[in-house]
Amino acid sequence: MFNESDGGLASDSKDGNNGKIYGDTRLLMHFDEGAGNPQDNSSYDNDGTINSATWTGSGCQSGSCLSFDGNDYVTISDNPSLKPNNITIEAWVKGQFSGGDTIINKGSTSGGDGKNGWSLRINAVNKIEAVLYTGTNTETILTGTTTLQNGIWY
Repeated sequence: MFNESDGGLASDSKDGNNGKIYGDTRLLMHFDEGAGNPQDNSSYDNDGTINSATWTGSGCQSGSCLSFDGNDYVTISDNPSLKPNNITIEAWVKGQFSGGDTIINKGSTSGGDGKNGWSLRINAVNKIEAVLYTGTNTETILTGTTTLQNGIWY
């Protein structure tokens, strides 16, 4: 889920599922469709496109889910709705963690082009990191305290 952190509880889903969503949710993907591409359940229609990931019914939090093997990903087109002033990012993750795995990122996070954006990733010692990139070689990193174990949902 990706939202502008303004608090407030609102029902803001385009498919009428009566889900409760906090604030002005900009992107909400359940990754449980089971076929086709992931759909954005916010009112902004930031639907995704699968790149090599596969649908499975095994080992999911519930129902179907996407399986990523390390080089798979889902892309979402750039959209002004995904550039709020404040954000909250959350994700369910389960895997065979090897350190250096990206969960979600936005913007440019590598190369000599200024590194502007953010990333939620797993570092070399299997801890979650939230990273803010604010210019060439400038990073602010917040690191979690839990060491992620393979095969457990977090």
